[in-house]
Amino acid sequence: MRRVSDTVGRRRAGCRMALAAGAFALFAGLSASPAAAQSLGPDGPPPGGDADAEAGSRGSALPQADPGEPKEPERFGGLGGGAGRSRGTAGAVRQDLTHGAPGDPNESLLPLPIGSSGSNIGDSPGTQAPGVMGGRLGRAAIPQVRPGATSAAGPPSLIERRLERERQDVRPAESDERTLAKRPRLDLPSTPDDPGPEDGLTLDAAVERLLACNLNVVALRYEIPKADADVLTAGLRSNPILYADAQLVPYGHYTADRPGGSGGQPQYDVNISLPLDVSRKRAARLDVAGKARKVTEAQLQDEIRKLVEQLYTAYVNALAARETVRYGEAYLSGVSQILEEAERRRGSAQGEERDSLDEAAAELESRRDQAVLQVKQAGRTATRANRTLSQLLFLSGEEAKSLKLRGRLREVAPVPDDAWLVQAALANRPDLAAYRLGVGRAQADVRLARANRLSDIYMVYQPYTFQDGRAFGFKGTYSYGFGVNVALPVFNRNQGNIRRAETNVVQTRFEMQALEYQVTREVEDEAQDLRDTIDAVHELERKTLPAARRARDAAFRAFQSDPSKAGDFLGEQQDFDDVVQQYRNALIELRQDMLDLNTSTGVRIFP
Repeated sequence: MRRVSDTVGRRRAGCRMALAAGAFALFAGLSASPAAAQSLGPDGPPPGGDADAEAGSRGSALPQADPGEPKEPERFGGLGGGAGRSRGTAGAVRQDLTHGAPGDPNESLLPLPIGSSGSNIGDSPGTQAPGVMGGRLGRAAIPQVRPGATSAAGPPSLIERRLERERQDVRPAESDERTLAKRPRLDLPSTPDDPGPEDGLTLDAAVERLLACNLNVVALRYEIPKADADVLTAGLRSNPILYADAQLVPYGHYTADRPGGSGGQPQYDVNISLPLDVSRKRAARLDVAGKARKVTEAQLQDEIRKLVEQLYTAYVNALAARETVRYGEAYLSGVSQILEEAERRRGSAQGEERDSLDEAAAELESRRDQAVLQVKQAGRTATRANRTLSQLLFLSGEEAKSLKLRGRLREVAPVPDDAWLVQAALANRPDLAAYRLGVGRAQADVRLARANRLSDIYMVYQPYTFQDGRAFGFKGTYSYGFGVNVALPVFNRNQGNIRRAETNVVQTRFEMQALEYQVTREVEDEAQDLRDTIDAVHELERKTLPAARRARDAAFRAFQSDPSKAGDFLGEQQDFDDVVQQYRNALIELRQDMLDLNTSTGVRIFP
């Protein structure tokens, strides 16, 4: 019987031990946090500071997270100022399952702010920062998504497709398949510099309308409040931790034969842990977030500069289409008058003269019919150009139909010297300003990486400890305790991230210098193109056009006196048409080159 009892007792003891082990494992799983590690209970192990282990390899080139698993939020204050938006801070990537969805707060309409090393991990426990391409997206590494393309980060948004669209060349078609002409036949209007109606839309008014009413610009401006939210997040302090536990609780009750440890008195504890930012990580995060906001402002201005460039192109296209209508109507009027004169003379002509006039009238009639088609086609092209301009300005349907422009292609103004233009561009280009601010942001990242060498120190206060002595007829006792938890920076002093941040400062400076070089060359090239176009316009106006007109007029007088020379006259007329077309194209190029130089310098130099 005693053996049976011993066996049963051992089995019961084994079951109790198994239950105790299971309960301990469950309790440990629920309390596996820095708060649980900071209890002052006698069985609580000393904490080891913040857990810096990351789920993915820091050195991996691409994120290792499984798309099907829930994503960890970015560490508090990590990657340049507590960025909550995954595109709002350089080095962060979109890893949420709803990427690209309208209304996603993590979506950004601007490129990644410049100057982030992508190396700073925040001090919030239990989270990690995602990595992409070594943690940094520099100027050369920012993906350029073409319209309709899909990148690893997801499909491009509407504003991305609009802003990434290549600028269309302002170049009229040299042929029209819907007419019989190999090239459009044009003549100089009686008023080649007609600016349009007094109440027409000027370029200045169009720019003001774009900035005030274009909904894409309105949407872009909301990047500033989102950057303000990042500053707010960066300034938040870590929360204190409340922890409670019960220890030495018996299975059943304690007896004299089974007194239990610590005199057999169950113990109940409550403690509060307050993190202390001894290395001023919060101040460093605020510095990074504030500088990132300034970079975002400069990038916003640069995106608006690009939208204004699109407006310039659309406006010049509309002016060019309007002028093409006027030049086509001038040609139609001229060829109709010549045809009427040929038909009038043909009525009284005889013999070979009549045969020559018949051939000339047939050719002129064909050209008149082609001119009618060309004028209609030019009108449809002008309507489409006005429609494109109206869409940029978000005009209503009725406003778009009645849109008239007040402006000219023939605008000649002195071109400043290259040194002045380059200095103006270096001082005013917002993309250069973004890089200069990005260098400061990169330096702030270095300070944040150095601040992250030390984890927060946790001051622990245990105001309530109750030991229950009722099992032995004693009164319960109350006590308090206090302590401190410090992570010793023996192995991990954030050496790699500090080195990455320091290297990123040098890299960002070289990228800034590369952009300065490109801006300098771009401005000089644009200025030279404009000077060449001005020279071409002057050459056409002073020499080529008058010579072509004299040759045509002489051939016309010869045709009037001798109808058999109709072929010579038509040939000279075609040559004159070609010169007029070159002149119109030169005026279009002149206006576009002026506005391109405005865009290149970031300053409104030309009207």
